[in-house]
Amino acid sequence: MLKDKQCFDTILANQVIKSNISPILLVQPVFQDENLDEEYQLIRQLSGRDDFQLVPVPVSDWNEDLAPWPAPPVFGKEPFGDGAGRTLRGIEASLPEDADTVYLGGYSLAGFFALWAAYQTDRFDGVAAVSPSVWYPGWIDLAEKQVCRTNSVYLSLGTKEEKTRNQTMARVGSCIRRMHELLPETSVLEWNEGNHFRDPALRTAKGFAWLLKQAPIRTERLVLRPNGPENLESTFAYTGDRETARWMVHLPHETIEETKDFLEKAAREWRKPEPGYYEFAVWKDNIHIGAVSLYLYDEDHTGELGWIFNKEYQHQGYALEAALALKAYAQKTLRIRRFRAHCDADNAASCRIMERLGMHKVSTHGGRYNKLSAEERMEYMYES
Repeated sequence: MLKDKQCFDTILANQVIKSNISPILLVQPVFQDENLDEEYQLIRQLSGRDDFQLVPVPVSDWNEDLAPWPAPPVFGKEPFGDGAGRTLRGIEASLPEDADTVYLGGYSLAGFFALWAAYQTDRFDGVAAVSPSVWYPGWIDLAEKQVCRTNSVYLSLGTKEEKTRNQTMARVGSCIRRMHELLPETSVLEWNEGNHFRDPALRTAKGFAWLLKQAPIRTERLVLRPNGPENLESTFAYTGDRETARWMVHLPHETIEETKDFLEKAAREWRKPEPGYYEFAVWKDNIHIGAVSLYLYDEDHTGELGWIFNKEYQHQGYALEAALALKAYAQKTLRIRRFRAHCDADNAASCRIMERLGMHKVSTHGGRYNKLSAEERMEYMYES
């Protein structure tokens, strides 16, 4: 049983000190002496990232330390306790102050603990609740009355988990479907083949990998985060600006409702296990200054890059810096090897960015019609 935070201090400190400090922590309650080497390698493989620390939090009394309130035994003779609050406080108190991004995840009761924690604190940037014990007595009633305090929640369940003779645990299917309805639109529910005990390391790795694909991308001056409706007004500041959009085919937006629709579609795309495109908001000093995008084309494994920035932040190198970061992310995380981009032939600034991205002009053609111009325009296409 975890009675104080000293053990958390030791666990977290040792994990961070053992290798280079990472800006991203993946915190996972585990059984004593549980080995996460396989899971760690799977996370790297599935996410394409290695800029994270997988931090196990050994739990000696599973039913006590991860349960939020007492409940009778569901299988066996051991009842559930009420130690989740102590466990959560210990984890929070022990997190390094300079930890940039922290995700909490787990399997089974640990997955339920992560989900419950998302309703108790906003300290976690996302949670992975993998095959979680959402059948826990009283949980759905509580979740229906409270608000989740993180926007990114990954849920998963095995396709056979609800097919059990245990009447309490058989509710897991209906409960997880209800949870998905209650959670923010930026959350996802994935179904895995098999019963509760099939491939726990792989399933947990898939959850953390999904979170990692949404983790912020950092450069020397900027932070790239998934874009969505929460950035409506700051996005409309440039999508609705005629000067900013003068070279654009689909811009400017005439109303803020057009921008809202665009951002809602982007958020829905982010929720997919494998998005078809990625829309990132670009931040500088906690100010949203623009966006970069990547559209994927499966037939030739090509990614199309795009960018747009508030006119107050143009001509300062931010578009190139953000686009370079997105290109590196696409190469490492999404295994994209070819890139292309288009622009109006008179858009000299975008041409320079494409060239500095390592692209070369491969075609010039007509047939382009910008939204603010009735005349046919010439278009350049660059590739690398």
